[in-house]
Amino acid sequence: MQTKAMGMELTFTDDKSNKFYRVIIVRGAVIVLFGPNNGRSRGQAKVHPYPQANANALINAARDLATAKERKGYTISRDLVTFLVESVDVLSCTDGDKDRKDAAITRIVTQFLDASTSAGTSPAGTTPAA
Repeated sequence: MQTKAMGMELTFTDDKSNKFYRVIIVRGAVIVLFGPNNGRSRGQAKVHPYPQANANALINAARDLATAKERKGYTISRDLVTFLVESVDVLSCTDGDKDRKDAAITRIVTQFLDASTSAGTSPAGTTPAA
């Protein structure tokens, strides 16, 4: 079974750095990924569980995280896009098992990147690795 997810990406580039910050909303959690925008890794992941939150509360939490980064100079590089993920991956990303959680997050990020490319929300020539 699949469930809806939403995601967006911000980037920060200056003379010394080029990094990304992805915010992905799934049922019951907001997943944040961040790291160097070098195309070689998905970056570090942090899952913020909101088990009792409704969709609006999750969207507001994600918006707050993105706004904080925009205040620090990040700009939107992949606009908000809706996509489908496997329900088991959503459950696994809040699971205590590190390997299962990492694999689920990697699949969710890949689906986000594919959806943002298909929707035309990502700039040409940018598809960092999942």
